[in-house]
Amino acid sequence: MRSEVLESLRSAGVPSPESADEVAVRELLLQIEKEIAAEAEKREALVRQRAQLEEESAGSTDFSAEREAALAEKERLIVKHRALCGHGEAMRYILELFGEVVASREEERLRSLARATLDKFNHITGNQYITTLDDEQIRRFITSGEGPEGVSAPLVYILTLAVKLGLSDLLVDSGLPVPLIADDPFVFMDDVRAENLKALLREAAGTRQVIVFTQNSHHLDPGMRIEL
Repeated sequence: MRSEVLESLRSAGVPSPESADEVAVRELLLQIEKEIAAEAEKREALVRQRAQLEEESAGSTDFSAEREAALAEKERLIVKHRALCGHGEAMRYILELFGEVVASREEERLRSLARATLDKFNHITGNQYITTLDDEQIRRFITSGEGPEGVSAPLVYILTLAVKLGLSDLLVDSGLPVPLIADDPFVFMDDVRAENLKALLREAAGTRQVIVFTQNSHHLDPGMRIEL
């Protein structure tokens, strides 16, 4: 399959098929479609020219050479048109493959985010709800914002925070250690859950900057605190 795709790209004029990306293939497809439209106009012009020659040949003038040349040019254009159409179909197929790969990667990332979210939620809550939520409920919550049935507002808040923590981890794993900003994360938490969250934040601080805004300053280490 890979060799066939590379050959299709090479025959379509891609200089470096191994490094071609979706943008390059889309640009090539657009160019091919423009060439197909231009060749179609040339064929129509030849058809009109041939009809004119047929009409004029009814007189005494011999236009057989011109007719033969027009016919040969028409055949050449037909062959080129078929080749361009073939390249176009190959590019569309390759774009479909790109789409399938992207969809597969997005699905895998969503699964990873759901697992990370559930792990962090269970850590913060001390595994009190380990049988209440599953990966599928977390996936729905991430993709649609639909809170799991029977889960209270404080737990939904903690679940939202767990999504943020999980997403931050995925970004770090992807080479994007962007700062993690948590706005008053200790709301709806008792001291035990607050300590569990602080453990996660300390761990995260080892690989990215962590900024926490909170009115509950007693939850923060004095040496790491700035009061405004």
